[in-house]
Amino acid sequence: MRENSLGKNYSALTKGIYDLGKLYDNIFIPLKTSYFYDIIVGKDSSLFKIKVIYTNTKSPNGVFVATLRKCGKNVLGKITFQQFDATTADYVYVSTPKSSYLIPTVEIKNTRAISLCMFEKFAIIPS
Repeated sequence: MRENSLGKNYSALTKGIYDLGKLYDNIFIPLKTSYFYDIIVGKDSSLFKIKVIYTNTKSPNGVFVATLRKCGKNVLGKITFQQFDATTADYVYVSTPKSSYLIPTVEIKNTRAISLCMFEKFAIIPS
């Protein structure tokens, strides 16, 4: 059975909690879904907001690409896109079928999508 995008996002969130649990002392999940981040992690006295993304999309040269912007529908049913704002989270956790990445948002210059080959130094060892 083919998994839908919502199921893949929940799988990425679960995998993110597992991977980030190895790096941080505390993990929190916001109760509201309207935030631009999905997880809050804590270590010592610092808290960090993390946006979680799943991707299995590859560019023509075989590199994974992660979409950063949110899409949805407004009350009239029109599809809307919201560009990524790096100030809304401290990190972006990207899960692919092969590996995971924890990318500081200050390193991200695009607002639509990122090519993960540019962020190999932020790769987390696959779980």
